[in-house]
Amino acid sequence: MRNNNGANILVVDDEEGMRLGLTKILEKEGYRVTTAANGEKALNLMERISFDLVISDLKMPKYSGIELLKTINKINTGSPLIIITAYASLESAIEAIKERADDYLVKPFGREELVNTVRRVIEKRKKEEKTIKTLDEREHQLKSLLDFTKKFITTHSFKDTMSYMLESAIDFASAKAAAIWVRSNEDDSLTFVKGLHIFGLPSEKKPLKIGDGYTGKAALTKEVIAVADLVKKPDTEHRKAVQNFKIKSLFSIPIKTNEELIGVLNIYTQDKRKVSGEEIELFRKWGETAAVILNSVIINKKENLH
Repeated sequence: MRNNNGANILVVDDEEGMRLGLTKILEKEGYRVTTAANGEKALNLMERISFDLVISDLKMPKYSGIELLKTINKINTGSPLIIITAYASLESAIEAIKERADDYLVKPFGREELVNTVRRVIEKRKKEEKTIKTLDEREHQLKSLLDFTKKFITTHSFKDTMSYMLESAIDFASAKAAAIWVRSNEDDSLTFVKGLHIFGLPSEKKPLKIGDGYTGKAALTKEVIAVADLVKKPDTEHRKAVQNFKIKSLFSIPIKTNEELIGVLNIYTQDKRKVSGEEIELFRKWGETAAVILNSVIINKKENLH
């Protein structure tokens, strides 16, 4: 028996032999299995028990596997579903996919195919749940950062406030280093203000023209610029950092309130990192949070950010 952390599986099939056969295979793999002879009984069970996976036959009397899938999606149980059928028609496959079935098995299938499919679907769902949890945690972290920094500003120096904000950015993105550039009031350029752990990253005091390099592009477009592989696509600004300090990914985040650009926050990692749309949205919110903080610095400290 393999250790699958006791994942709880519901098997739905009107054929008793199929229910027994699937149960035997899955229990040997370490899963806990409950069975139902039709869709209605399955839904009754799902009202009382939380299942990590539902495996359902497509063609059943009264309540088909597709109808069960539609209901699961409608009531949002969160349980992934694998459709099993003897009818390998294109129409049924398309319908199952349209209703967001997680996978599709055609009879006859072997033990290995079943076990691998079940394991893959459960692991995929766990990763998705972990990602959602991580995104929720980071959203909460943003709110906490804003509340705390507003208090922090009133009792600490500008330098300490900037350092705290950059440390928070590094922690937020599980990154290596971070730096802040602010927009000049005199011309269309960015001025380096503060960096943490930058180790040879662009801390030169030369102004950076808006539109130049990834930092300048983020300022120009007011959109998050994510460079997953800076090694392959280094700009002039970051070439030295890539060569000497193993910086591999860059996220240039515009710091803005509504459409007014205040500056750009750069976050650097030493791993090649692709980010999801949800993470890009969180980076955007981070930029808005940083804008509120910088505005508060100006008001409370009467600081000239340049």
